[in-house]
Amino acid sequence: MKKLFVFLIFVFASLVLTPKIRASQPALGIHLLDPNELSLAIDLVEGDEEHPGSVTVVLRADDRDSEKWKTFFTIAQQNNVKPIIRLATEMTKDGWRRPTKRDIVEHAAFLTNLNWHSQSLLIIAFNEPNHAAEWDGEVDPESYAQMLEFTLSWFHTEKKQYRVLPAGLDAAAPNGPETMDSFVFLRRVLAHSPELVEMIDGWVTHAYPNPGFVASPRETGKRSIQGFQNELQLLSQYTDREFSIYITETGWKKTAQNADKIADYYSYAVNKVWNDERIKAITPFVFAAHSGPFQDFSFTDKDGSPTPQYRAWKSLKRIRKQNPSLQFLTSIQQILSNL
Repeated sequence: MKKLFVFLIFVFASLVLTPKIRASQPALGIHLLDPNELSLAIDLVEGDEEHPGSVTVVLRADDRDSEKWKTFFTIAQQNNVKPIIRLATEMTKDGWRRPTKRDIVEHAAFLTNLNWHSQSLLIIAFNEPNHAAEWDGEVDPESYAQMLEFTLSWFHTEKKQYRVLPAGLDAAAPNGPETMDSFVFLRRVLAHSPELVEMIDGWVTHAYPNPGFVASPRETGKRSIQGFQNELQLLSQYTDREFSIYITETGWKKTAQNADKIADYYSYAVNKVWNDERIKAITPFVFAAHSGPFQDFSFTDKDGSPTPQYRAWKSLKRIRKQNPSLQFLTSIQQILSNL
């Protein structure tokens, strides 16, 4: 009788809780600097119909190669990967060139002429404009507001369906000559164009473990991996909307002190912090830094071999792809066998 009672409780809980477990699983993937890297990153991004993968990738104004991008979208479709396209221009001596309306029009025309095998495509309007190096050497929130509004308006009138997201901001940036506090920046953007909060199709957050990209995932506050909560609280002052959230950059800087902790950090983050049903995708930065300044964040070494970040994320992704209901029934069997 006791076994039957416990069994009925677990069956009832499975019917009630399992859909919520599935619904709260975001698409796990990786951030790419080039679409050609997708074929090399399949282990980290591939999904299935129930648990799709995701990838954030940069589309530069000087890299509109139709064949390369056709291959990218084909591989994404074959492996159940949801692309998130981050618009960019090209590098100059002052950093990334500030985009023009022509850049937006040409980006849209290029993407619309491709076959991306899905009903809609996610677009991010550039990157961390609260850094001068991301906006032609100047922090200019009013200029970014104008460009975001034009991007939204233009892509929303294309013959294909796009969902346009604002740029992720550096939540740890201070006020200074080269950077602006992200909340100061955001308030100025919305002061200039208050309608943007109703036009955007979701929210992008860069969930880095600051300070120093090495903090514990248990830290809280604006600069932590839980910073999206603070950002949404700020947005709630301007709208009653509830936004889908896309974590398109995150990750721990590898050091001699934390190399053996990274797996635990990611596991805690995904299961205890980023288990919010509003979070739709998580794409850590970056798959391949090559010999660039982001090597300590890279999921691959200079020779392409896996780093601790790669191994931790691959293991976590494999666990998350398992069927939650099957895990639940296994737990029932184990408990009943011990009664």
